This record gives sequence, structure tokens and C-alpha cells, in this order.
Amino acid sequence: MENLDIVVLRTLKTWREAGQRALLTTVVRTWGSSPRPVGSIMALCETGAVVGSVSGGCIEDDLIAQYSKANAIIDSAPVQLKYGISADEAHRFGLPCGGTLELLLEFNPSAESLTELIEFLEKEWLQLSKYRKGTTKYKMFCGSDWRAGYLKELRANGNYTMTGWAGGKAPDGSMGDPEWHGVPIVWDPTLDDLGLSKRCYVIDMSKTGLRLLYMDGQRMKRHNPARPYDRYVMYNGITTTAVMVAKQLNTSAVYDIA
Repeated sequence: MENLDIVVLRTLKTWREAGQRALLTTVVRTWGSSPRPVGSIMALCETGAVVGSVSGGCIEDDLIAQYSKANAIIDSAPVQLKYGISADEAHRFGLPCGGTLELLLEFNPSAESLTELIEFLEKEWLQLSKYRKGTTKYKMFCGSDWRAGYLKELRANGNYTMTGWAGGKAPDGSMGDPEWHGVPIVWDPTLDDLGLSKRCYVIDMSKTGLRLLYMDGQRMKRHNPARPYDRYVMYNGITTTAVMVAKQLNTSAVYDIA
């Protein structure tokens, strides 16, 4: 089954390529109970067609009523809306327990927004899963340029707001570590130091993936250097020398961007 966000973005792109006006709605903040989590997206066409969800029904109906009218979707700066501020409004829109959510509306996004990296990762994730045996725990490490390219595509596809991912009341343009299928994409400064800032490693951490082969006598080797004659201090250390091998092929990957 294809990821719902990918379906939403592809449908939105199809509408825009056909010359239809459309908007992208993203849940950027929630308070209390909320039907949909932060990051949920919905696309609305001027025809009234909808794909995705930001609330489960009532808020979608309100947005359709507002923006499916003739010339209601115009080229303009993004708009932020809040639903559920009052108890009456929360009840009217079906928000549970006084929940409140904030939406970002982006009008007529460009059909030329680049999505190569996201689509490539989607294909590669399916390829990796083809060879998995049971539950697999992944780790993703990348250089600064690879991370910047991924975040750039998230911004272009409406997954970022002027308040940033950090949230809060004051404008905050910072963006924390992004994720892919729930796996944090962590910047590794060592890759930058090695001149590999455009590289990303996807590592299968399960027993069927990568494992370490330890050198004889080099696993958890203890070191107790002699105390310097002029200092009252004791040094202790543990080191390990090993090589990393793939026990199961085709479940880990290395990606470079241009």
C-alpha cells in the first residue's frame, strides 16, 4: 500500500498540471485531543475533490464550503487557521475534549516542486523490505548536504511552516531531525569530515542485518596506563577492534545525491 502522504502530493500535482486551482492543508500544531496528528495533510481542488484528511470530516467540510466556490482559491501567501478555540466551535467541528488544531493553507503550489528524492526513497524502501526477515530496526545516518536536500523537498511539499517544526508561539525557523517511515535521519558530522556530506547510510540493525566480527583478543580490551609521576590520577579504558559485515544482503543501503 502506498504511503497516504505520497498519494496526497501526487494527486495535488496532477490537479496543478491540469491547470486546476488547488490548496494544500497541513496540521502544524495541536492542543489537547486531536483527531489527526501534526504533519497530516489534505489537498483540496477547486472542483471540491479532496484527498487526505486533517480532522476526520467536519473541518474538511468547512474548508470545502469555503474554497470550492468560484475563484475562492487564489494565488496568495500561506494562511494559518485555528479550529476549536471555543467550546462551541470544538463541538461544531467534532473536536474531542476541547481539542484545538492549527492548519497551514498553501494556495496553488507549483506543479514543478521537486520530489525526486522522496520518490526514490519510497522505491528503495520497498526494495529493502523485500529481503527483510521478520522485524527489522533501521538506523539512518547522513551528511549535512544530504540532510539539507531532504529538508528542502519537505519544505517544497508543504511539510514545513513559518513557525518551523520546533513549534511554539514565536516564529522559529529551526528544523529538527526529520524521519523516514518513523526512522530518524541523523546527521553524522564524521561523514562531513570524510568529504561525504552528500551521502546517507541506511543500516539494518537487526540480527539478520549487519553485525560485527571482532578481532581476536580485541573485544572489550581493557587498558590501564601507568599513572603519570606528576599527577594523582588513574586512567582506565576499554577498546574494541572489529569489522562490520552484512549477514543478510540487500537490507542495508548507501545513497549519494548529486
